[in-house]
Amino acid sequence: VVTPEQARAMQQAYIDRLLDDDRCVACDLAGVDLSGKRLGDADLERANLQGANLEGVDLSGANLKGVNFSGANLKDADLRAADLYLADFTGTDLTGARFDEALIDSAVFTDATGVNLEGAIKE
Repeated sequence: VVTPEQARAMQQAYIDRLLDDDRCVACDLAGVDLSGKRLGDADLERANLQGANLEGVDLSGANLKGVNFSGANLKDADLRAADLYLADFTGTDLTGARFDEALIDSAVFTDATGVNLEGAIKE
């Protein structure tokens, strides 16, 4: 059994790894605040970002395959040229988010708000 304090410490270790190495594959980052961070070209494949605050985050060129963004705030996020294969944006706020040249094949946008996939690539 993991205590809430241990869970917070583990999550902070994941955040530190992401910010130091631009890589955090399959990390549980649910509910974190990464607003305004520059994470272009980061590898977050299969990460859990459910309910996270990602407002204004730069994820351009990032590997976001299979990421769970459900319920997250991605207002004004830069997702240009990101790989979003199988990403889940259910209930996500995407107002002002940019998807130019992003790969959105099999991504889920159910109940997402502010969705503008202009310039996105669906193969």
